[in-house]
Amino acid sequence: MILYILYAFIKICQCFDKNCPIQIKIQYLKSNIQHLKSNIYFWLLHINLRNAKMQKTMERNNIKFNSPTNGVVNFSEMIYNLADYMEESHKSKYRLIVGTDSKTNGHTGKKDVEFITAVVIHRQGRGGRYFWQRNLAGNIFSLRQKIYEETNLSLAAAQKVLNGLNKYLENSEKISPENPFKYELEIHVDIGQEGPTREMIKEIVGMVNGFGFSARVKPESYAASKVADKHT
Repeated sequence: MILYILYAFIKICQCFDKNCPIQIKIQYLKSNIQHLKSNIYFWLLHINLRNAKMQKTMERNNIKFNSPTNGVVNFSEMIYNLADYMEESHKSKYRLIVGTDSKTNGHTGKKDVEFITAVVIHRQGRGGRYFWQRNLAGNIFSLRQKIYEETNLSLAAAQKVLNGLNKYLENSEKISPENPFKYELEIHVDIGQEGPTREMIKEIVGMVNGFGFSARVKPESYAASKVADKHT
């Protein structure tokens, strides 16, 4: 990532030395500045998530999730329930989905925002289960900032769930190299082609893809726009 940032910076500097019309220089400069800004953001976000993960390793068992099926559970119990649900039909295909929605909390008189993160396990063609968690954050002053915070929370949750679930499934008696569990992980973001968030689709999807996950936007992002939204 650092090498890519340096490469983009060098390309920006080189554009001033190019013997070409000024319009092409401007277009070339804008393109490389945008790539530089995006990759700096991804790099800083990666560092923040990695540090947060290290700091919260000892706190995971105290993280509470809510489930319509299992009630209030901690992180380890959620992982167990996800794995247990997958082991019930280990030959099925699954989609593990994480999405976050939010709403402004006007009761305090401040710009506090309530974030609901949903973790959904979907047995394709045969239903599913979900868990959700509530977080409260202050100093959210714009739609863009709110969408980035939603995505940040989903990415952090996805990384923790993915690591926990894979570790658990490695010890499953029903899994083997010849018979692995089949599941995909998606991040659902509460943005779409309609409304002001349409201008953010490219950068948010690129942000999610940069962490190795696929992204879904409305109307396909039901984990955020339907499941998480149900509890905001």
